[in-house]
Amino acid sequence: ELVTTLPENNFSIYKARFSEAATQKLKRSIVANIIMLGFLTSLTEITSAEAIAEAIRTGVPKGTEELNLKALDIGREMADKLMQIV
Repeated sequence: ELVTTLPENNFSIYKARFSEAATQKLKRSIVANIIMLGFLTSLTEITSAEAIAEAIRTGVPKGTEELNLKALDIGREMADKLMQIV
């Protein structure tokens, strides 16, 4: 369900097309979540780029590491582009 009202607070809202990026750039919609993870960790700096990359290397199914790392990079690039225009 879509959010129609927002609580009052000091926060930012960003809109990005993660599924579209996954399908167009990697031909795999299943990695949209990893693109989103790259986007969010880049914007919030909640963890280092290396820490999240290592978590992906060790946490995704064997044989999908490279695909997921590419997805992570796409998410980070999307965040970088967004911050250039904000």
